[in-house]
Amino acid sequence: MELATLVSCTAARVGPDDVLTLEGEAVAALAPACTAVVARVGRRGGLFELLATLLAGRPRGVLVLGDAERRSTTAAWLDDGAIAGARADTPLGRADAFTAAFVARHGDAPPPVAALEPARVFVLETVVEAFDACDHAGATLLWLEGHATWLAEAVPASARVDASAVLLEAARRRDELGSLQRSVARRPAVLVPLSPPGERPSAAPTAVTDDDGDDGAWDFFDDPDPAALAEWADARHVFACCDGAADLDEVVARAMLGRFRALQAIATLLRCGHVVVTPLATDVGTSDTAATDTRATPGASDEAASAPQDDALRLAELLDDVLPRDV
Repeated sequence: MELATLVSCTAARVGPDDVLTLEGEAVAALAPACTAVVARVGRRGGLFELLATLLAGRPRGVLVLGDAERRSTTAAWLDDGAIAGARADTPLGRADAFTAAFVARHGDAPPPVAALEPARVFVLETVVEAFDACDHAGATLLWLEGHATWLAEAVPASARVDASAVLLEAARRRDELGSLQRSVARRPAVLVPLSPPGERPSAAPTAVTDDDGDDGAWDFFDDPDPAALAEWADARHVFACCDGAADLDEVVARAMLGRFRALQAIATLLRCGHVVVTPLATDVGTSDTAATDTRATPGASDEAASAPQDDALRLAELLDDVLPRDV
């Protein structure tokens, strides 16, 4: 079968001069000796197992993933098993565009840890999202090995991420995201900053038991490893996005770290007492106008007096869901 015909079964296409395109954008130049592997994900998934086998040999080539609905299409360049470039069909699906937007929002100061380097954030979050989005029936995988030259933007060596480590991270997030969202993002709420976190926590975070029985213990003080240091850097980064008016989803979007990392950082800030949550006005259910009308109504004084108590109870219930019992 001709290469162009084989590739046409996936999210990519082969254009003139044997150029591989993704949604019309050139991503790689293919030589006649290039080897292509195409796979389609079945009803029970299985993409992670296939990727684990593919990545075990630390390969060099171009990986293209697309979901069944063509809402998520991503290409990645692997060099000696590390992701050295990525392109996604999104407004910020290019490393240079994402980096420019990240710097415009957060400044161009050197990141405190490598995990917050904008290009590295782009590579990790883009590929993790692609792995997760395409592990469903009908998604396709295209692997091009051999004489394939990456034409899209390559990221600096410092921003490269080991592809096998990205796969493990995607699996970890899949396991933990549900309980994280239930404990942190259960209801619409505004994040109110209390005190800025320092370079290291000033007090050990208090264990919080979530719905899955995890005590939330975070080993930071005894012997902090690079992962713990990176999590704390994420927490400091997300705290800077809290202004007391933005709700949780707005803070997540401002952080530009992906939903999982932002929620994980918010959970850390809550445990360490650097932020609290307050319900949105629509959650409280009592507007200033309604309060004024109630006070003007004969015989409604008891109802008006109880309204603040009801609001306080709602707030207490919300805080009880996300804060340690002894805070």
